[in-house]
Amino acid sequence: MLLELEVKGFALVDHLVLEFGPGLTALTGETGAGKSIILDSLTFLLGSAPKGDAQEACRVAGRFRPTQTINDFLAEQGLPTEPEELLILRERKEGGRTTSRLNGSIVSATQLKSLATLLVDMHGQHQSYGLTRPATHLPMLDRLAGETQARTLRRYQGLYEDLLALRREIAETRKQERDRLREIEWLRLELDEIQKIEPRSGELLQIEAEIKKMAASEDLSQGASAVTELLGREGGVMDSLADTLSALRPMIIVDETLETMAERLRGAEIEIGEVLREITDYAEEIQHDPGSLDRLQSRAEAIKTLCRKYGPTVDDVLAHRAQSAAKLDRLENSEEHLKELAAKETALLEKLELDAAKLSKARRKAAAELGTELVSELSQLAMPKVAFQVEFQPTEDFGPDGKEQAQFLFSPNPGRPPSALSETASGGELSRVMLALVSIGSRSQERPTLVLDEIDTGLGGRTAEAVAAKLARLGGRVQVICVTHLPVVAAAAGGHLVVEKTAEKDSTTISVREVRDAERVDEVARMLSGDASKKRARELAEELLG
Repeated sequence: MLLELEVKGFALVDHLVLEFGPGLTALTGETGAGKSIILDSLTFLLGSAPKGDAQEACRVAGRFRPTQTINDFLAEQGLPTEPEELLILRERKEGGRTTSRLNGSIVSATQLKSLATLLVDMHGQHQSYGLTRPATHLPMLDRLAGETQARTLRRYQGLYEDLLALRREIAETRKQERDRLREIEWLRLELDEIQKIEPRSGELLQIEAEIKKMAASEDLSQGASAVTELLGREGGVMDSLADTLSALRPMIIVDETLETMAERLRGAEIEIGEVLREITDYAEEIQHDPGSLDRLQSRAEAIKTLCRKYGPTVDDVLAHRAQSAAKLDRLENSEEHLKELAAKETALLEKLELDAAKLSKARRKAAAELGTELVSELSQLAMPKVAFQVEFQPTEDFGPDGKEQAQFLFSPNPGRPPSALSETASGGELSRVMLALVSIGSRSQERPTLVLDEIDTGLGGRTAEAVAAKLARLGGRVQVICVTHLPVVAAAAGGHLVVEKTAEKDSTTISVREVRDAERVDEVARMLSGDASKKRARELAEELLG
């Protein structure tokens, strides 16, 4: 339930704070006073895009009393919950950037819109006229059919999206058939080129290192020979170490601490001996073959060419080869691929057929129940002799809502067969049908707040009284906020807010005040006559307000 709405800097609103109670609250004011702006601020709070100048800064905050369903939803989303209070804040900075917070945590507009479906059910005058469009009738039936129908519809729509994607793939595969042979030939040339070289991961680095070594082979050979000579010649390093150890032996006999030094020299003698053997082997292994160098350089250039075309690295070339091979296999076996796609389509169609049948069965049951309930509701709205039924038309192929279309047929008077709402219902009758549908829906949908924007347009007399009584009863089940021009509806409300527009020299602002007692009599009298000072209007207002 909406407890409080704070609006600041939104359209013509400077700053206002509105408090709402349970039951029916009427929102009234002169035509053009700005009642719709108050509702626009609520839709902005609940995630809709702002209307008007998207660059202006504004702030809208709302305080709600959450149901358990709402807190369960918030918990599933990982958002903070409070058992008695839900705070939503939405701000738009200058420049158009919008931020949203829920119980202090930042949330997205998408999350707010999902939450809004649990918080508030909004209906306007335009939706009454939307009833004349058959495209809106199936979704209405589905909403009235309950949560099981909603789950079936979500599953069906997921399968339907899969079917559309699959059919696009089939169409694309068939379209590519004319280019298939040309692409096969091109892929074969690419794969043959890579296959002839057969590069290996890391090979280019190894080859470049080998080329560098072979290009300097003469210098390396000479250097290795020089090292061998210095270490192993007579009187060289090895002989010097041996002589040094011989000189130490008699000294160690006198001073045993010199043994550590002798051990280090013996270790050095062993290490240098190993180096001598390794450098000797290295000198023998150095190649001086120009032919081998040319072959390595040619292979390196061939691998680099592949990298320039398919790389930039050898690993990229190998990945390209794998992708091209897979694509070639798919193209060469396109007929088989088409058969696989067709089999998937057949399986999807079977699943869709089952779900479409479930949807259709539930809709027909909902349509029968709706017909009975709607006739009963309309009898309470000064339409005691109506007839209503739902006509179903099967479609050749599946659509986003199933394999059928539906149309509401209506007759306001006995003796006339039901026909399309657009042909038989007046504006006032459409408003009452819409209100009846809202009343029926409020029984099965756990949305604690119902907002009605001039849904009573075009009504008067006893019909208006019946609508007022219906709205008051509806307020006994859920919170109802109703924008109205009917004095009888305003008088039936438990709370009454008046929207007023003030125009000054350089600015226009909107304010809202709660009216009680004499002020409320004045407002209802104004609605009756347009002039609150008229005696008869005040008398009628007092009668309506009891």
